[in-house]
Amino acid sequence: MKKMLSFAVMAMMAVGFTACSESDADDPGKGTIKDLSGTYWVYDEPVFEFEYPGDVITISMGAMGEEMEMTTDEITTMFTMFANEKMSAYMRHFYFVDRENLNVGYVKDGENGDITLRYQQQDKMLAVDMSVINEKMPTISANYRIINENGENHMEIYFEKFYLTIMMQQMLPAFLPSIMGNIIPDFDKMPEVAQQAIIASFSTQINDILSKTEKLTVGLCVKQQPTEVPAN
Repeated sequence: MKKMLSFAVMAMMAVGFTACSESDADDPGKGTIKDLSGTYWVYDEPVFEFEYPGDVITISMGAMGEEMEMTTDEITTMFTMFANEKMSAYMRHFYFVDRENLNVGYVKDGENGDITLRYQQQDKMLAVDMSVINEKMPTISANYRIINENGENHMEIYFEKFYLTIMMQQMLPAFLPSIMGNIIPDFDKMPEVAQQAIIASFSTQINDILSKTEKLTVGLCVKQQPTEVPAN
């Protein structure tokens, strides 16, 4: 139960997409590539930073009488392991075809696939149009920065607390019913009033955790490869 709840909390905290090293944020020309077109990247590792004003976070399940306690270190360790397992199995490449098109390669159901999305590179932000996936999905704006280590370029693509909080508030209502169904036995058999009470309680607690969180950074780190047109 605790493990499943932990994954649920972390999944919601990571809605959408620093583990490599620090860049010089005071130098506006450092940490970026002015034109990403033609560059080819593969998944390296997840990005997750979490700072909370306390050693333990407690989630109460209300009428169920269950509580889950996790330390910030446990959350960081479990999220990193969980995210790396999922991302390394799913992500194949990021290929910036030109100044407008981004080809993303992935693995689904054991088969390789890819999709081309429209994007804009704006200073240290990447704005990606997600309407190809779902016309109701908004354009997603993520921070990015380039770090050169031992002659290799790594790029961190990540969201920070403000943006994650907005995404969370928009997506929690749709996310929570299915998550509760997976972690609470016979949740779908409970009266609707009881279901809504549990969902409301969990949503309030997650929002409260987010409001108290001092720092939250979630994303992924990719490593630049020799430029080539990726094959399926």
